Parts: sequence; structure tokens; C-alpha cells
Amino acid sequence: MGTTSRSVRFRPPNESHDPRLPAYSADGKVLCFFQSAQKFKTRYATFGFSDAAHLDDGALWPVAFAMKELTAAEEARISALIKQAVG
Repeated sequence: MGTTSRSVRFRPPNESHDPRLPAYSADGKVLCFFQSAQKFKTRYATFGFSDAAHLDDGALWPVAFAMKELTAAEEARISALIKQAVG
């Protein structure tokens, strides 16, 4: 079985994307994003996925996560979710 390599890049997918909100894009569509707690004056940062992400799991699945800190464990979980989201 062959594998397909898809490029995931940290950049706005088009001019309509808010450049203040870091996002990863794949095939020109926002795949996931990071919203800073400090910048947006919230109690936690948010890491989320768009509907372009392949995270479907039955009829209900999470698309955003609250983050108070980023440890190696959280980094590994995010990495796994991004790999799944790319499909």
C-alpha cells in the first residue's frame, strides 16, 4: 500500500485568515489553530481544529482543547492529533 505525503505548514491559508491567530494549513485550508491566552486575555490558551481536519469519531468528537501549559505529554498528544487531522 502506497503512502501519500501532504504538506502541513504554519501560515495563513489565504488573505482572509486573521494573521494574528497562528494556524496550520494543509492544501490551502486551515487545519488547526492556536489562540494565545495572553494575547486574548483569557484564562487558558486554545488549540483547535477546523472542519477540514479528519478527526471524526462517531457522532461527537472534540475540536478544541483548553491549554494551561505545554509539557512533553501535551506536545505528543497535539502531534498525534495533527497527524490524524491531516488524514
